[in-house]
Order: sequence, then structure tokens, then C-alpha cells
Amino acid sequence: MKARTIISLIVSAVVMFVPLGLTANFVGGNDGLGMILLLFFVVNPIVSIILGIVSGKYFKKLFYIPLLNAIFYLASAWIFLEPLETDFILYEVAYAGIGIVASFVTSLVVSRKKKA
Repeated sequence: MKARTIISLIVSAVVMFVPLGLTANFVGGNDGLGMILLLFFVVNPIVSIILGIVSGKYFKKLFYIPLLNAIFYLASAWIFLEPLETDFILYEVAYAGIGIVASFVTSLVVSRKKKA
């Protein structure tokens, strides 16, 4: 594996597992709910976009990075919040979609720049 693939996977795993695990285990009540909402609606989509951009630059080799990011999210949600809760699959699909769209857009931009 290339360094960018390993770095992308490590960043994805760390961002999807560590903050949610720390929040679920150490922050309680309304503060914990606020942190989880911040992760679900701000941090995780931004990470999905960034990983989509990285994978879009080398789309043929790294097309699976946005999908693994979404799988990491689902695994962390099932581990730290509620095991086998099907509502988290909706977020997984959204994060995968965000990453895939960012990846396609980036690959189109890169291919257009190569042609020009």
C-alpha cells in the first residue's frame, strides 16, 4: 500500500472511532448528546469530503476509501452507542454518498486539468 492509502485509512479510523468512543464513555447527559450531534452533522461529513477529495485525485487506486470511511463510522456507532441499531445505516449511506460525490467531482476536475 502506498503512504497516502495508509494515511487515509488511519485518519478515517481515528476520526470515526476515537471522538465517538471518548464522548460515549466520558461525557454524559446533554453535553454528550451535543458532542454526538456535532460529530454526526459537522465532523464526520467534513472528514467524508476530505477523504473523497483525496481518493478522487487517485480514483482508480483509492475508490474504496469513502466506502471504508462509512463502514468505520457504522462500526464505531454500533460499538459505542447502540449495537445493531438500523438507524445508523442511514448516516452510513449519507457519509458514503458524500465521500463518493466528492471523489467523483475531484476525479472530474483532475481529468479536465490533465486534458487542458
